[in-house]
Amino acid sequence: MYEKASSLPVFGDIFSADWLFDAYLRGDAVALKQVTLSRGAGTAYAPARAEAARDLLLAHGQQCMAIVMADDCEIESVLQRRARATSRVLFAGVTPWPVAPSEVSRTQAITAFRRHPLEPGNGFQGGVVEFQRLFAVAAEAVAAGPDPRVTRLSAKARADLEVRWAAFSTRRGPRAHLDNAEKLARLVTADGAPARHEKIATGDLLIDDSVKTAALAVAKALARAWDIEGRVMNDVADAYERCDPADQYLANLIEALTALSETASEAVAALGPFRSTS
Repeated sequence: MYEKASSLPVFGDIFSADWLFDAYLRGDAVALKQVTLSRGAGTAYAPARAEAARDLLLAHGQQCMAIVMADDCEIESVLQRRARATSRVLFAGVTPWPVAPSEVSRTQAITAFRRHPLEPGNGFQGGVVEFQRLFAVAAEAVAAGPDPRVTRLSAKARADLEVRWAAFSTRRGPRAHLDNAEKLARLVTADGAPARHEKIATGDLLIDDSVKTAALAVAKALARAWDIEGRVMNDVADAYERCDPADQYLANLIEALTALSETASEAVAALGPFRSTS
């Protein structure tokens, strides 16, 4: 699930450093200016008139581990092709993995889109990615000094993180598809009847297995489409950068599109019996 982080940071790299803070603004935020205290007492900060060019302000924050949420192309652009003084890398805060067995079980069973569990393993103590705790770090801080990374997610773990991140940030992707498939099954079962709708919500009316199967077929088809637009087409983009021959990538794309067509046809067939003929 985890591997050694090396070379340029990528989506899913986990950082731990004293200077990493989940910083955020509240209504008491105020611009600051540096002032010199009298009688050689040192330097302090005082409220100042807000200006677009002033970068000192009072904020809130908490020291934490953090995980890179920017995509790999953006990271490369920020760290290698842009002025680091003004560029930033997007992170999400990572809270510690729980200790109590009951809390561990609850964390492992998280279904909320805004939180993503990372179980301990391979020398990493684990943690929970908190998507609602996003913040940006200056590119120069990410690239300078000793490497602050503690681990890198494996390819499978990166894919899992991407799925939940998409569900949280855009309500798209396989996890969101499953959530919407359940709602589709409820919609078909209720079929506009308020009484049935209420019974479904309270658990007094169960959804028929055939309806569940049809809804899951839709989610499966959409997940295949997600895989094509992500993994398959990203492979094509990488191949273009390397100037690889096209044949293998065309074959992979045709195979994936064929599987999508078959899965979509299965979903259509599964949904057909529930359509009104009137």
